[in-house]
Amino acid sequence: MFKSVQIGWAVIFILLTIMTILGFTVDQNSLIFSALVCIIVLLLTYRLTITIDNNWIKFSMGIGLINGKFAIKDILDCAAVEYIPLGWGIRFRPGKIIYNVAGSKALELTVKGKSLKIWIGTDDPETLVRIIREIKRKQML
Repeated sequence: MFKSVQIGWAVIFILLTIMTILGFTVDQNSLIFSALVCIIVLLLTYRLTITIDNNWIKFSMGIGLINGKFAIKDILDCAAVEYIPLGWGIRFRPGKIIYNVAGSKALELTVKGKSLKIWIGTDDPETLVRIIREIKRKQML
């Protein structure tokens, strides 16, 4: 089993900065609401974990409420991609859906039965591609 964890340091820093600034500038009721929103966003997006075993590619963001899994046998193709990130979280672009918390690299998956390509942010997409291709090669034997 292989596990890759990417920490969204920029997301963490930005949200903590926003909460600090709000602490000095807004009334208590607004601060409580704003802090709750920031904490929820932080818990949902502070990291991205990808786990690969012999049967599944699984990913989860933050505490795991945002997640997905794909059977290795359903992966038609995979590739390492680089892109210009336009924010963090879940992003929709023509023909793809992107899950990211940091950086500008991703694992691109073409999955049987899915109309969109799946991009999952990672610091080392080349290693993930190599692992997936090796598992698929072994399954074909």
